[in-house]
Amino acid sequence: MPTRNLYLIRNGQYLDDTDNLTELGQRQARLTAQAMRHLKLYALDCSPYPQVVETARLVGEPHDIRVKQTALLRQYDSLRDIKLRTAEIFFNEDDINIQKTQLEIAYQTYFYPANELDDTHEILICHANIIRDLICRAIGVNPETWAHMMINHCGISVVTIDAQGDVQLLEYNQVHHLTEEIRTG
Repeated sequence: MPTRNLYLIRNGQYLDDTDNLTELGQRQARLTAQAMRHLKLYALDCSPYPQVVETARLVGEPHDIRVKQTALLRQYDSLRDIKLRTAEIFFNEDDINIQKTQLEIAYQTYFYPANELDDTHEILICHANIIRDLICRAIGVNPETWAHMMINHCGISVVTIDAQGDVQLLEYNQVHHLTEEIRTG
């Protein structure tokens, strides 16, 4: 039975002031590309933020595939963070609803049953809070539950979906391809 294999990868380490990858972030992305080189990729989608686009370009280099930027995977402040930051930034109900809608559309766009004859492999490169929320939706867990769970830069989470729509989380924040001294979060 065919499966859709989704690889959710966090962007590499980056500089906060420029949103560009650091040298270490570039190294993390290249090592991630090596770890993914055996896959026959069907798609590689990413958030439009500079650090994510650069990570996607480096991860996609070994493959002859176009990197597609999408606002569905863009960064936002999680609802937990909004509650903590209300003294700094005002978020109104419309902002919260936009974020919820973005997540729902992203989930519906990427987490659908396999319908191909063969297995497909798709990479989504985005931000830690997006990965956490999408995985929580996939396995039926409240995103608030995972709010403090670490996702390393270039950590790989793997979700499979079969033809009946059954979802399995096979790996979460897998970092075996990164040596301990270059693991950052």
